[in-house]
Amino acid sequence: MGEDEAPPKFVIVLKEDITNPNPIVSNISNAIGEAVEEPFIKVISRLHLHWKDLQDAELVFSVGGDGTMLRTTHYMRMGKIVGIHASDSKSKGHFMSYDHDEKLDNVIAYLKSSKDIDSTNKFFTRLPRLKAEINQATGDVLTCNRAVNDYYIGNDVAGHPSKYLLTLPLCQPAYQRSSGVICSTFQGMTGWVVNLFRNRMDQYEKIRDEYLQKHKNLSSEFFYVVSQPMDDTKYEYGFTNQLTITSEMVGGVVALDGFTRINFDRKDEVDVRLSSHPVWVLKTKNHEEWA
Repeated sequence: MGEDEAPPKFVIVLKEDITNPNPIVSNISNAIGEAVEEPFIKVISRLHLHWKDLQDAELVFSVGGDGTMLRTTHYMRMGKIVGIHASDSKSKGHFMSYDHDEKLDNVIAYLKSSKDIDSTNKFFTRLPRLKAEINQATGDVLTCNRAVNDYYIGNDVAGHPSKYLLTLPLCQPAYQRSSGVICSTFQGMTGWVVNLFRNRMDQYEKIRDEYLQKHKNLSSEFFYVVSQPMDDTKYEYGFTNQLTITSEMVGGVVALDGFTRINFDRKDEVDVRLSSHPVWVLKTKNHEEWA
C-alpha cells in the first residue's frame, strides 16, 4: 500500500452497543486480516448508524438478524454486505450469509480475488431496491431511504381507511379507499405481501415466480398490491415501473421494510420506482433463487 493510499475500509454493524469483547467481531477481523494488509475496521451499533459510516466501505458486515441487515442497507447508497447470524436465537436469518461460529471462507476468497465484476458475480447476489420520494404540497421533496423488501404507504392511524388517488403509467388515475398500498421486491421471507395472499398461495407463487424472472432479466418493474380494498378496485395488484399515490388523508406514512417511518399529509404525492442502486449480498443457499 502506498504512503498516500488510504487503507481498505470495513464496517461491522452490530445489533446493539458493544459492552464486552465480541467473538463474532474477532472472527470477522481475523478473516479480513488474513486477506488484507493493514485494514481499517470500524465497529458501530445500528442504533448510531449514519450513511457516512458506510461511505467508501469495501465490505459491510451486519451482525444480528434480518432486521439489523435491513436497517443497515437503508444507510448504504450502494455496496456489498455480509450478513452474519448472531448467537441470539430470536434473530432471523433469511438474508444471512453465515452463522455466528462459521469460518468466513467466501469473505477471505473474495478479498484475495481480483474483486472485479466477475468476482462480484461469483461471490455476491444482486438485490434490487425500491426508492420513494414524497413531493409535498408545499413544494418540498423528501427522499426516503431505499427499501430491500417493501414500502407500505397508507394511513398512520390503525383502523382509519387510507384515501388516495393511485396513478400508474398509461392508466387513468383511480380514487381508492383501502388499508394502504404495498410495493414489494418479493425478497422478504415474511413480508406483508405473503400475508395478503395467504388464502390464495397458488396465485402468490405464480406472481412471485414472474417477479423473480423479471429480476433475472434486470427488469425495472416492481410489484404492488392494494391491501383490503373497500370499494371496487380498478388496480388491485400488478407489476409497474412507477406508482404515484396522491394523498387524500391527514397523517399518512411511508414505512420502509417495516422499520423506518416517514410521514406525509393531504395533497402530498408519494412516487415509487425501482432504484438504480442495488446492494450486493454474499451468496448463500437462501439467495440461489435470485441469482
